[in-house]
Amino acid sequence: MRTPFAEYFSLPIAFLFSTYSTPANSNEFSPYFSVDSFSYSETVSISDTLNNWKGDSFDKGKRQWTWNWVEAGIQYDHWSIGYLYRVDYDLRFTEDLSELYWLTENKENLPTGRNFDIALSANAFKARGYRFAYRNTVADNIAFSVGLSYLSAYYMIEGDISGSATALAENDYEFNLDLDYQYTEDTLFDREVEKPTGKGFAFDASVTFSLSPKDHLQIQVSDLYGVISWKDTPFTIGASTSDRKHFDEDGYVEIDPLISGREGIFKTFRQRLEPRWFLGYRHNLNERVGVQLKARQQYGHTLYAVGTTFSKQGTWAVDYWIENELVELSWARGSLKTSIGLDNVRKDQAKQFWLSLAYKIGQ
Repeated sequence: MRTPFAEYFSLPIAFLFSTYSTPANSNEFSPYFSVDSFSYSETVSISDTLNNWKGDSFDKGKRQWTWNWVEAGIQYDHWSIGYLYRVDYDLRFTEDLSELYWLTENKENLPTGRNFDIALSANAFKARGYRFAYRNTVADNIAFSVGLSYLSAYYMIEGDISGSATALAENDYEFNLDLDYQYTEDTLFDREVEKPTGKGFAFDASVTFSLSPKDHLQIQVSDLYGVISWKDTPFTIGASTSDRKHFDEDGYVEIDPLISGREGIFKTFRQRLEPRWFLGYRHNLNERVGVQLKARQQYGHTLYAVGTTFSKQGTWAVDYWIENELVELSWARGSLKTSIGLDNVRKDQAKQFWLSLAYKIGQ
């Protein structure tokens, strides 16, 4: 369950603000840039996730994900083309598995005799590519955009693990697992494979309705339909047991899993990308102040927020995401939009973080 939640990019901030200070018409060539990153964990902090779950803070949970989109390019009139970089990880698991994993990684005392229900589903990829987009308005109160991304992928894991585990003593446990997964790197059992590459595409769309001078509705969807086709993809189907083990200098068990079953190569494997939805509604109480509702749905989970807006030197917004107790701060002015969200200011406690930054003429 090692999950790299952070990918470090070089963001051309100076370039971004220099272009922002130079006005451009929508019917001229102009640069654009956008970043959208959202990492979410129900169990341990993002910093502890990067440290293989080692840390003092833990809550039972069923999911972790990170969704990262970086795009830069040129737009002209209604059209744009840009270079795209994406990193997506989606992990879903039982609360029992999250608890057992945290206990064993931190060498905590196990509840002797307890049985743990084990299930893990993983879907992840990394890709580079290009995105082509078109945007326009209809009847002065509807704005829309559609995009098509071509993806060249170089990392993937998709599959499931299920079974059970039993705590034999405070320092010892055993498990029996069934495995079925495809990958570019075998992070579970270090099988040496020749990495496949994948080619694919994804559609995205957005539409904004001005329902009245005071009411506005926005709908966005990424990966409305998306698929990556992998050739010569390694796979493992089989079972794993804890029969091979030893104890470290502190007397805590260390397991070198045994695996049996079948390893091979799929000539063709299709990885489906799951849609990511956003819905926003804003009502302006007057020229300066408004209220809004938001919802996000991704990886089988929906989050909701309520917020307020204030217009002065741009549009400011504060939103509170109810379930995950996250505060989002946003600001938009002209062609520049930015928002940041965090559920805790302490690095060792923060389980959710998102950052959105966009510069687009005429957005």
